[in-house]
Amino acid sequence: MIVPDTSLLIPLDQPREAADFLNRFVLSDKTLFPEVPGSRKIVQAFNKMIEKAYRSRQMPRRFLRMTVMENGVHVFWNGREIEGEWHHRHAKEILLFLILNRGTVKRDILIDAFSPDSAINRQGIIYVSS
Repeated sequence: MIVPDTSLLIPLDQPREAADFLNRFVLSDKTLFPEVPGSRKIVQAFNKMIEKAYRSRQMPRRFLRMTVMENGVHVFWNGREIEGEWHHRHAKEILLFLILNRGTVKRDILIDAFSPDSAINRQGIIYVSS
């Protein structure tokens, strides 16, 4: 399958499309080759077990918060402060950019936002103009 606008890390670049492909594969009819007596029953039991686990799994809500006006920059993950040097190499700006974009940003958009004089090619190589 071809997923446009992705690198080799399709689940990270296009998570919804990757999940859709995986769901369609898992839910599709599959047969074992060669079929042995009782294999269909085992496969059906396995599929039911996977479907039950998939449906019942609740993803915990994750919460990233950043404060910038209370004695410097503070970053919190699920209510716990993350210690760090948030003033180095645009860390706080990049983190805030990610927060404002709900955590999903393609690398070329990050490069455009933080290095507008750079260009990126299909292989992910960054070229900086002088």
